[in-house]
Amino acid sequence: MVLPIRAFGDPVLKKVAADIEPGHPGLEKLIADMFETILWCMGVGRILLGLAPFVAARPVSLLLGVPKEHDNATARLMGRLFGVRDIGLGVLVFYAIKHPDIL
Repeated sequence: MVLPIRAFGDPVLKKVAADIEPGHPGLEKLIADMFETILWCMGVGRILLGLAPFVAARPVSLLLGVPKEHDNATARLMGRLFGVRDIGLGVLVFYAIKHPDIL
């Protein structure tokens, strides 16, 4: 199960956690859910990074601080090629979530 992500400033993040012992009921499920959440976020992040050069090449160049003299058609093509790689990596992460035996 993918857990909700708490944003910075959420009051629950300011609470002091209680100590738990190994073998605590539900601990293994919590760890598995946290791992799945991390993988899911990595997959979504990779896919969004990969789509950015296709959707908005110029704003992405500005956001990443690419100098104007280097922002040309060749640089944007390279960004799109790396974007394809990131989309592929994101898809692989989602495949790994569905098939944890390959990890």
